[in-house]
Amino acid sequence: MNRQQTLAVAGLFMASLAIIGGCANPRGTASARSAVIVVSSPGVTSPTVSSSAASSPVQSSPAASSSSAASTRIDDSTQINGAYTADSERELVINYVAGDCTVSARGVATETATSITVHVMVTNRNAVCEAVGYIRNAVAQLSAPWGHRVVLDSSGAVVPVVDGVLLLSPSWLPAGYQGGQIVAGGTDGKVGEAQEWGPAAAASNSSAATTCQPAPAVVSLAQGDGDLPAFSAPPGSQTLANGTLAMVERDDQGDLSLDWTPPGRPGSWMISLQSEPGCPGYQPLSLDTLLKIANSLH
Repeated sequence: MNRQQTLAVAGLFMASLAIIGGCANPRGTASARSAVIVVSSPGVTSPTVSSSAASSPVQSSPAASSSSAASTRIDDSTQINGAYTADSERELVINYVAGDCTVSARGVATETATSITVHVMVTNRNAVCEAVGYIRNAVAQLSAPWGHRVVLDSSGAVVPVVDGVLLLSPSWLPAGYQGGQIVAGGTDGKVGEAQEWGPAAAASNSSAATTCQPAPAVVSLAQGDGDLPAFSAPPGSQTLANGTLAMVERDDQGDLSLDWTPPGRPGSWMISLQSEPGCPGYQPLSLDTLLKIANSLH
């Protein structure tokens, strides 16, 4: 089951990104907790595919492994959401949309002193595929560090770039939790990223498309520019291991979140760590568990 999650917590303002929720993933070909969005046409322009920064490229099915060049085509993806830096700013990890016909993809960067134009070159099967897309990451190597140069896509549109040095990641998660692919984006000059983890998806069945499969809660991490300066945490806040105050919130949907401004970051940089019930009527992770994850961020 899919849901749209707008990352706007305690002033955090960035692009609305599609994240898989805590119910069974109806698309078995998607990696666990990957984001899924619907694309406009079945396979004619299914843009992108590929590996995340740390995973291997998507492999074609045996039926699509023909050695004939006519069985595949290379497309220049036009669905790029954003990017973040890695390897001392000598890599741009480009967030884009992969399709069911995708075999592999690679990131390409053309650099000048003031700008970087990025492409995601996607190898697609010449076939009719379902109109479903999967958010993936492809890495483009840079000849010089990013250095806050403007990044553009093939259409000339600005690609939001998150400085990877600012991003925190957990060193502890509940047993069996997986996922965590970074989804980067932004609007109006504000940038941020989102990740989500959860237990292995329950095996899908014929009712998976309409029935939420009972599952433990998922946990999501959003980081990015906020509209508000660093806030003073109200009563009921929790003190993290590093002495930072985190605001605790519970909403009427049963979600539990911790929101704070981490030390060593710009005052507008916010973090929101949230747990949601796997399905309506189930419980989120406990506050103690959420605090343990928060204290493991590094």
